[in-house]
Amino acid sequence: MLVRSYTDVAAIPIREGMKKRVVIGPKEGAPNFVMRVFDQADGASSDYHSHDWEHEVFVLAGEGA
Repeated sequence: MLVRSYTDVAAIPIREGMKKRVVIGPKEGAPNFVMRVFDQADGASSDYHSHDWEHEVFVLAGEGA
């Protein structure tokens, strides 16, 4: 079982005002699951999109819409 703090994973800039951390994924032995943590600056947002698979969002601070 992997035990780690997401803050120990490098945050990679993916666009202005947004960084991504891949906390669990294929490199950690999870071929069918990815847990990512996004840091978004005030006013930043992701584009509207959809998936053919389940997609969960857990908001640590601020608001999700």
